[in-house]
Amino acid sequence: MGIQDMSWQQVYNFDVGDVFHYYGSWWTSLGSWYTTRTIETILGKTVYGNYDTVSYQIEKCVRIDASYPPHYTTSFDTVTKVYNLRDAPLLLPAEFTDTLKPPDYNAKISIQNSRLKKGVITGTNIYEPATSCYTNQFESMYTEDSYIFGLGHTYNYYQYWSDGLFTYSESLAYYKKGTEVWGTPLSTDCSVLTNTENKTVSQESSIDIYPNPAETAAQVFLRGFIGNDNLYFALYNFSGMQVYEGKISANPFTLNRAGRASGLYLLVISDKTGTIIGRSKVNFK
Repeated sequence: MGIQDMSWQQVYNFDVGDVFHYYGSWWTSLGSWYTTRTIETILGKTVYGNYDTVSYQIEKCVRIDASYPPHYTTSFDTVTKVYNLRDAPLLLPAEFTDTLKPPDYNAKISIQNSRLKKGVITGTNIYEPATSCYTNQFESMYTEDSYIFGLGHTYNYYQYWSDGLFTYSESLAYYKKGTEVWGTPLSTDCSVLTNTENKTVSQESSIDIYPNPAETAAQVFLRGFIGNDNLYFALYNFSGMQVYEGKISANPFTLNRAGRASGLYLLVISDKTGTIIGRSKVNFK
């Protein structure tokens, strides 16, 4: 039957807990460059209508290294991405078709992960019937995009020529979906990537939550923390709003759902001075 089509619903089908790492680079022949490393973790998912639209809450962090000041910047935030998925089957983007040859569509089974991959290549080269060639015009543009089943927009390349050559590319470097893992991670997590990891917690310290996901309550085990009799907890929803707090009176202690909405929450542990000494995620289903 050959390679079958796929819908946008299948391309952007992520689950809570999925992790994606992206590496990007920008370069110009005029001498400047920067690179980006991005980690996105799916925290929440909301489907609207007959899967016409899907909204994802995402923990996103980015590190940028550049050839120009300040040379190094980071960001770490929770963002929302909304995808309109009404187009089916998959209609790959084909902008600039008024000045292009027909876009070069491609489809294959990805070698790295055996998932269906589709893409499109476009450019503003102009076809010359007299020479049967495509000529490179001033201020020309070339783009290449790839989409993979269940992994989203996995590759983007952009090239522009004006008074110099400008190129940008970003590609999926690593992902984890359930038990499926592919690629090489760019960092262990967002705290390490953005250099915001808490250095007061020893490597032996951990927060274990069982069960997780939980329905009505979860047991929280604190391992390797000093001063267990002077610790406090706070629970935040994916919007960053604190919804619950208290003093830890036992180890393990019980974290009750208490009617809170289903979804992913961030559990923060702090000492008596208010210094954050640990974080973990808990999912109420």
